[in-house]
Amino acid sequence: MLVLRKMTIGLISDSHGNFSNLEEAISRLRSHKVNKIIHLGDIFHGGLVKYDEVRSLRLMREKRIHGLKGNHDIKVVEMLKTDCQTASMFSEKDVQYLRQMPTTIDLGEEFRFSHCSVTGSLNSNYPRIRNALDAQTELAKITLHNRFGVYLLGHSHINRVFSRNCKGISEIAPDFGKKICMEES
Repeated sequence: MLVLRKMTIGLISDSHGNFSNLEEAISRLRSHKVNKIIHLGDIFHGGLVKYDEVRSLRLMREKRIHGLKGNHDIKVVEMLKTDCQTASMFSEKDVQYLRQMPTTIDLGEEFRFSHCSVTGSLNSNYPRIRNALDAQTELAKITLHNRFGVYLLGHSHINRVFSRNCKGISEIAPDFGKKICMEES
């Protein structure tokens, strides 16, 4: 959970169609009275779409979870264009929700949420950010998007939060399963 002044945000990422885990995570975050829940991408697992993945998408839509597209979600969007069997599993509202998901959410000029890249790109070179050195390498690629102080990314399946300041990159929450508090600037 990320606690900002006057706002609590619950983060979920890479649920990969595990409906029961997603349902439990949403329930726990709601019990903490979060103001907003953001899923950092990869609702789907890739390959053939399974019913629990569709149920996961539907749950997010019905519970008004802010979802970002992950690399697996992009593949499903592409499959919907050509695979009638896959498309038949989704309601029109599900497809609309999935297609309209952004690749980034920016909270002011301080926070950027994305699936796998600080720029929000979902190209084939998905960075694996495991430590401060990886974060430094990825953040060094930024030219135009240099304004954010905190980047919250999914994709790596590793619970880490890194912050950029005048001294460089530092890990601010090595165990992201716990609540972290930050003041907005």
